[in-house]
Amino acid sequence: MKTENLEAKRALFAFKAAEKGNKKQADSQNKFNYSAAVQELPTILRMNGLRATMAFFYSKEGQHRMVFDNLVSWFKLEDEPTKFMQAKLKEKSEAKDFMNILLHLSDNEYRIVQAETLTLANWLIRFVKTENSKTSTPKPEGDEQPQI
Repeated sequence: MKTENLEAKRALFAFKAAEKGNKKQADSQNKFNYSAAVQELPTILRMNGLRATMAFFYSKEGQHRMVFDNLVSWFKLEDEPTKFMQAKLKEKSEAKDFMNILLHLSDNEYRIVQAETLTLANWLIRFVKTENSKTSTPKPEGDEQPQI
């Protein structure tokens, strides 16, 4: 099945990446927390920017590096709106090449890649398994109004 819709491509990629991360997390017995790394990505990105965030994830091992590698893989596959990244990564295969490309992006390219990273991160968050979702307790019924 070929997926044409960009949002569906993101969702499918994130689902497969999260599936691998969830499996590794389950197999590691709390030594590898992929879901935590995925969930902190948007916050770190908004606070520090794309370059600093990717440098942090690149410098780490384990779950952070897996998230970094997921992002590199996405930009190698992705067509629009980051087709320029696919072209720049075509001949490059190492993580340091991705970092070098990030450091040389124009301001406009940088904003596009940052926005795309946030969008993909939001899809990843939807698919990662957290400890809370495994052991969630039902909320008591009452007069409480839902938070909006």
